[in-house]
Amino acid sequence: MIKSTPKTLEELKNLRKPVRNVNAEHREKLTKLEKLALLITQRVGTMGFFLIILVWTASWLLWNSIGPVSSRFDPFPAFVLWLFISNMIQIMPRTHLRSIFGRDTSQFRLTQGARAKVYL
Repeated sequence: MIKSTPKTLEELKNLRKPVRNVNAEHREKLTKLEKLALLITQRVGTMGFFLIILVWTASWLLWNSIGPVSSRFDPFPAFVLWLFISNMIQIMPRTHLRSIFGRDTSQFRLTQGARAKVYL
């Protein structure tokens, strides 16, 4: 029986393909418009954005409900319509921009492909 010496750590590392940083690869391929779309979609879903909308909505409602009658610029029914539209504005860009540019999907595929190569 022939005894062989085990391979060193460096030899084992050289047998493997280097690990790819798919996130960096993905970022490098984005156009300026795609970067802007991602920036918008990342900010719209934050608590900071939510709090801004909450404060704005509460201020709007209070002013038009208990403010001086002569200074109220948006009577009751219009506020409800504005509230509905503002909620749609918050919700729609995030889903539409992601589906239009498909960046979440492409990054996912790139990540999964890199993982598959590591395990093969």
